[in-house]
Order: sequence, then structure tokens, then C-alpha cells
Amino acid sequence: MSDFILDEPVDAAFCAIDTFRYLLTENSALSHLSCVARSLRPEGIYIIDFTLVGLLGSYPKPAEEWTIEREDASVTVSHKIVGLPDLEKRRTIERTILTVTEAGLTKKIETEDPMRTYTKNEFEALLHSGGFFELVAWHGPDFSIEREENPRPETARVIAVLKKK
Repeated sequence: MSDFILDEPVDAAFCAIDTFRYLLTENSALSHLSCVARSLRPEGIYIIDFTLVGLLGSYPKPAEEWTIEREDASVTVSHKIVGLPDLEKRRTIERTILTVTEAGLTKKIETEDPMRTYTKNEFEALLHSGGFFELVAWHGPDFSIEREENPRPETARVIAVLKKK
């Protein structure tokens, strides 16, 4: 995620489902943003869907869960932050369980991964230090483009809309 080149520049890019937070250091996050900026045309748009860490009082959070079904297969995803975030080290441990059912057989895949935490101010400082993008808007997790939504102090999923400088 932090070292790539596209064959041709694109108008827009999207980083979905909290994957940005797998970049565990500021250097890897800045390298990622640099690669994306190089891959975008002038004034290209980059949209990042991720979770901002909030007040520790907003933990524990219930697991997020959703199911996708198609013909004779289904996948249920359960995602949960394990324990409290370590705000000093800027880490959480997050558990994801995939339950896959296909042709009557069910398989469960479980992972626990460290993920980097960001407050609103930490993310905005990262953007400023990189100098690749300007923050155009914050939106809520419903992807509604009709209304901007400034992040709340609680832990919440957000959409950051960035424009290449």
C-alpha cells in the first residue's frame, strides 16, 4: 500500500473499509499518500473510509456485522475493536471474523490485527505534513454527499474527501 505506481494517472481513488489504518507508521502513511498523489491527475480526488478514534468513554464498541449473499453462497463479516485503544502507541487490536457458507459448507476465518489510530486532529496534521492533499470535506459513514458531517468526539467511521494539491 505504500510503494506503488500506476501505468496511467486516474481522476479519483478510494481506500475502503478502514484499510488505511493498516499503515502502522506515519512514514508508511505518508508514503501511501505520496503514491496516491502521484497516481492522480491534477486536482484528483482521493476518498478514505476509516475510523477515527474518539473518547475512551466510547468503548467498548459493539461489533459491526454485515452479510453479503449471492446465489448459494454467503459471507458474514464481524469486526470488533478488542479492548481499549493505546493512544500513546496509537494502536488498536481489531478482530475480524469471516463466516463463509458455500454449497452447504461453512468455514470460519478469524484474524486479529494491529491498526493505527487517528483522531481528527492527528489525521489533519498528517495531511498537512505530507502536503499532497487538501481536506475538502468530512462525511459520515452513510456516504451521503448531500451533507457534510464534522467528526464527533466519539469513535466513529468517517469519510474524508481529499483533493490533490
